[in-house]
Amino acid sequence: MGYGYYGRGYSYDSPSPKDLDSTSVQELVDGIKDAIDAEKLKDTKSYLSKLKLAINNQFPLWTQVASTFMAYAYAKKVGKKKVADSLHKAMIKKNYTYDGFPLLTLLTNMVDEDFQIIIDDFLKDKNAKFNLEGTQTIREMFSKHPKLTDELIQAQRLNKFEKGDMRTETAVIVLSKSSDYKSIITALMTFFDMSYVQQYGINENKLEALRNALEEQPKSMVKSVLKDFFYIVYLKDIPASMFVKDVEKGYLDQQAIENFTIQYFRKSNHGLVEIIRQIEDIELKTKMVTTNDEITNFVMEVAPDLLPKTVTDIFLF
Repeated sequence: MGYGYYGRGYSYDSPSPKDLDSTSVQELVDGIKDAIDAEKLKDTKSYLSKLKLAINNQFPLWTQVASTFMAYAYAKKVGKKKVADSLHKAMIKKNYTYDGFPLLTLLTNMVDEDFQIIIDDFLKDKNAKFNLEGTQTIREMFSKHPKLTDELIQAQRLNKFEKGDMRTETAVIVLSKSSDYKSIITALMTFFDMSYVQQYGINENKLEALRNALEEQPKSMVKSVLKDFFYIVYLKDIPASMFVKDVEKGYLDQQAIENFTIQYFRKSNHGLVEIIRQIEDIELKTKMVTTNDEITNFVMEVAPDLLPKTVTDIFLF
């Protein structure tokens, strides 16, 4: 660990994390607790600076970024307000959206009493800057604190700048694990809203992954999300196979069926005929064929065998 100065003939080497044996870490932990107990703020910060640079898997809460949160929780528990307030002020200012909020470490290692302090004073603080991200973190949060996780999602804590497959993977977790309609729609709006689809498109595999995630939800939830989002925002990209499955399971209302039928007819009129051919429900066939006069006339011309007798009788009359 070296130090220097910028200027003529000098350089500065920032301190970097390094492995520290357990005995040394324990000494630092004991030291910071004593400093907090005595409300010696300068000593507390000195010990903390050393703990933040220590690497030791036996002390996940008292090393690296997590050490600051553990020191704060300890100060709160022992009633050292002066130290707690100072630490809290510095932590709120820090932009953890870039450095990484150690949520998974805290969630999986802190006792409930300590983690509740983090919930109350950071996770629910509107001024705290952090993202709810990482598939393992979000799964654990839904498992242990589902209501809080929904609150954080709806408070726009998902990382809207998430890249690549992480966008899909994160959305899939929310769509499958959340029991809150608003959270599901918020996740879809965060990662794959209309502007995203218009700019980048959404391929069939990604769309199928999102749609399949909904299968873990009650039927009423699936119907609402499909009606309010999928068959509006993703209408142009909904594959025929998805539509057929959704409609046969009774997930789609009349408006969604009409929207898809008209949209698909514009994309491929003969393709729509093949979709109608796959549908076994006579009533549904009738709804699709009679969506508008243009579709009805086209089916009459190229595939009259698909027209239900009630429809052909009307035209013959």
